[in-house]
Order: sequence, then structure tokens, then C-alpha cells
Amino acid sequence: MRNFFYTFIATIFATSLFAQTYVERVFILNEGYYDYFSGDILTPVSLGAYDPETEIYTVLDEIENARFA
Repeated sequence: MRNFFYTFIATIFATSLFAQTYVERVFILNEGYYDYFSGDILTPVSLGAYDPETEIYTVLDEIENARFA
């Protein structure tokens, strides 16, 4: 049991030691907005990227004719 405990603690320590310390950007999938009553896509589905350092959101691509993601 003691051996398992030490192995568990070493694993937790190793994963936190080699964890990513810098986030370059975060990818975001926006679902868009589809009006079911009229059948119109009011806001298209899009893929974007957010840069936490500069706090800037950039749309990378809009997915045409998709109701939601």
C-alpha cells in the first residue's frame, strides 16, 4: 500500500512538473444561431481563436449552411 501511495504522489508531481505553463491560444467553436420558426441562420457557425495574452478574439473560419455545431 505504501508503494502505491508513493507511486501515486510521484505521478502527480511529474505531471505537474511537465505541465504546460504557457497558453498561446484557445480555439473556440461558436454554435451560431438558427431560427427554427423562419428557417433562417441568423448567426453562422464559426471557429475562432482567443489569445489570452493580448485578449484578442479572431474568427478563423465561418462554416456555411450549418444549423449548429
